[in-house]
Amino acid sequence: MKKIIYFVLSIAVILYIGIMIYVTAVPDLSALGKWGEALRYISLYGSVVLLFAFAVTNFTGNIFKIILLVLLILIAGVYFFVVAFPDYFANLFGLA
Repeated sequence: MKKIIYFVLSIAVILYIGIMIYVTAVPDLSALGKWGEALRYISLYGSVVLLFAFAVTNFTGNIFKIILLVLLILIAGVYFFVVAFPDYFANLFGLA
């Protein structure tokens, strides 16, 4: 079962890289409307989602891997909050 999941995730990585190339090559995504916004969000958050999916697939089993999975979930949550509220975190750490 893991081989199938890894295969699907590998295909998703190839598609993600294709989206990254498209977003980089086309400077004006607003011409695509909502699809352009979707591609922009995929290019921003796709890598985190894919890494999270690979890690969740790998971090199942013993207690050490479960601890790493919990840490991964916490770190991914912090990442999304930092991206959503960058000014708050810049002020929090005295960077703004």
